[in-house]
Amino acid sequence: PATAEELASHGVAADFVPGEYRAEAVADVLIEAGLARGDWVLVPRALEAREVLPRMLRARGARVDVAPVYRTVPPPRASVEPALSRMAAGEVDAVTFTSSSTVRNFARLARRPGKALLEHLDFYSIGPITTATARDEGLSVAAEAEEYTIVGLVNAIVEHRAGRAKRK
Repeated sequence: PATAEELASHGVAADFVPGEYRAEAVADVLIEAGLARGDWVLVPRALEAREVLPRMLRARGARVDVAPVYRTVPPPRASVEPALSRMAAGEVDAVTFTSSSTVRNFARLARRPGKALLEHLDFYSIGPITTATARDEGLSVAAEAEEYTIVGLVNAIVEHRAGRAKRK
């Protein structure tokens, strides 16, 4: 929905918005809409994106051009030192992940030899792909959004925290 809104703000109407916000759902919507052999599809995306969408579209006979339009990079370590210090001091309760790249970058920045920064944190994920990456990085996800949006992520945090408060 946020992407469709951004397109609309530039005078472009989204023809389709999948009910689930991941590459497989985008491919399914295009296929259901009648994607035909030989149709040409441009996929602007992050350099680090999964190959699922182009692969699924090519399997249907579409000509697919992938255009990496941005890449995700971790910030300089110095810019995250205040947050890492707060984690080390036990002042941080939760960390949210909105993509696999946020998980990988966080894991790389937060792991410090001899420091147990990650032990007392709850990790929250925007969806199953991000959760799988977190598990691959050795992080245990406390809750995952049912709707793969920021609102869904916030709801997952609230529901998890409310459930934990009831158990205490």
